[in-house]
Amino acid sequence: MATGISNAYPMNFGPYVLTAKIAMGGMAEIFRAKSFGAEGFEKVVVIKRILPHFSEDEGFVTMFKDEARVAAHLTHANVVQVFNFDTVDDLFYIAMEYVEGRDLKRVLDVGAKFGKPLSIAQAVHVMIEASKGLD
Repeated sequence: MATGISNAYPMNFGPYVLTAKIAMGGMAEIFRAKSFGAEGFEKVVVIKRILPHFSEDEGFVTMFKDEARVAAHLTHANVVQVFNFDTVDDLFYIAMEYVEGRDLKRVLDVGAKFGKPLSIAQAVHVMIEASKGLD
């Protein structure tokens, strides 16, 4: 099985070009990527790709497929849109909307490092917006 896994970017991945790794978890990795179309059309997207050693785990693959199916039916300003679900070199991936900005974990980590946690108003705002997306 060819995995196409490398740390050199940009890197072709099926119909996308991976431009940078955003994060890596225990079961998947997240990339900033571009998709291309006619007349110079480009769109920045996120690719969530299952890690190779989980592609053989039927239970995890089922969970990943279920995640893609459920997320594809969600439409809300506070939930990223799913554009595609497919495989490249036997690795499942989800192509999603790219949202510019910092992730909450990073904001909280930097705040903790410098002794500047979110204010109560900021924390309440974050929870309200997250709740709207979950609703």
